[in-house]
Amino acid sequence: MRIEPFLFVFLAFGYWLGPQRVVGGVIAAALFGATAVVAVTALGGAPVTPAVAMIPFLFVYALRDRGSRLLTAELAFPQPGFWLALLAVWIVIGAIFFPRLMQGDMYVFSADRSVQSSGGGLHKALLKPMSTNITQTIYAVASTVSFLAARCLMIDEFRLRMAANGVLWLALLNLVAVFINLAENYAGAPPILVLIKNAEYAVMENGTVAGLVRISGTFSEPSAFAGFSLPLFGFTFMLYLGGYRRRMSGWVALGTFLSLVASTSSTALGALVIYFAMVSLGGIAKLFTGARIRFGVISVLAWALLTGMVAGALLYPKAVDAVYDYGYNLLYKKLDSESAIERHSWNVQAMENFYDSYGAGIGVGSARASNFAVVLLSNLGVPGFLMFVAFIWQAMFGRRGEMSEEAAVILRGARSAVLILLMGGLLSAAVYDLGMAFYMYCAVAAYRGMSHEQLTAASPDLMAGKEVFMSRKAA
Repeated sequence: MRIEPFLFVFLAFGYWLGPQRVVGGVIAAALFGATAVVAVTALGGAPVTPAVAMIPFLFVYALRDRGSRLLTAELAFPQPGFWLALLAVWIVIGAIFFPRLMQGDMYVFSADRSVQSSGGGLHKALLKPMSTNITQTIYAVASTVSFLAARCLMIDEFRLRMAANGVLWLALLNLVAVFINLAENYAGAPPILVLIKNAEYAVMENGTVAGLVRISGTFSEPSAFAGFSLPLFGFTFMLYLGGYRRRMSGWVALGTFLSLVASTSSTALGALVIYFAMVSLGGIAKLFTGARIRFGVISVLAWALLTGMVAGALLYPKAVDAVYDYGYNLLYKKLDSESAIERHSWNVQAMENFYDSYGAGIGVGSARASNFAVVLLSNLGVPGFLMFVAFIWQAMFGRRGEMSEEAAVILRGARSAVLILLMGGLLSAAVYDLGMAFYMYCAVAAYRGMSHEQLTAASPDLMAGKEVFMSRKAA
């Protein structure tokens, strides 16, 4: 095991957070996706990232703040924690037994670290137990513990606001990293971000699409940056629509959206198209329910953007060619590239693994695909797939108590973050692990609200927060 200096930085950070801010702190730590605080040499140098290093703080704060009884209460049926814990048990059983029971019976696309260290990398080989079975199982169990602890800590609207504020400041910090990345690529600034990319990942930087250098921020590749930034956009965009810290959330959402477009990630653009289509359908549905539709600043900006695009096309015809080249290289040409063909072969092989295992799966980490649904089916089978769906459904749409309008806005933001992250996963996710931040978003989205007695007896700080929210929304 190799300890990196960053470990002590994040240990101090976790201690400073406290129970009120630790959920947002775990999401913030996920910003350093290419940073290792510890490297596990026994697993081929598998990195322990800062978000994983925050888990002990999350768990200790939950126990100290709420106690073990409340922690286990989250495991009661049909709480989302029940389904996630059941899924974790299935993952452990599958990772231990399935690769051994079916060893040598089928081919898989694997990314075993022991092979990578020998210069192999991703390859097609006969199924066998691998180090990825261990690492993915550890991530799954850690994610379950993190979700349960975060659910215990989300006890009132004050902490809900702290989580939302943490996401806003994190999105702003992410934009600072984007600005530094752009300065490195276009202004000749010294390579600052490389100092924090010490994890043993393949760093893919300085690639270009239609003449644009791809943005990776603090991550090892543009797709990882897009996977992290998509839920930030979904969260902050919904906060803006709901009037929560409207000025800050609006500008941060706009900057995150532009950075996703500039990242030239086809996953990001595909997820954004699906997301806006769903938002538009939701707006159209309101017309049939008699709800009042507000045409605010976003409508004006959309109209101005469309008008500007038409005027620019008429005045500068070469700009149309540049946009066409960008879209052609990013979408059409990429679908016909060797990478796309290779990723399609992963999905085909993974589905063969699903059928060959009679729907039981072959164990988490045993096979790689390029679609999260295919990953679930091939690795975890039908039982794991259904457990995951039940977890998401309960976290997003389970029973709620009473809550203020401000809390409802934050919940819509968290749900939006979960949905858009899953959309990106359905387009390109290769493994089961969606990152620790995903489960923090789920924990915020699963906030139950309070009973009528709790809501009326809320703390003065909570009531003051509601008055501030209403005055900001009215403004």
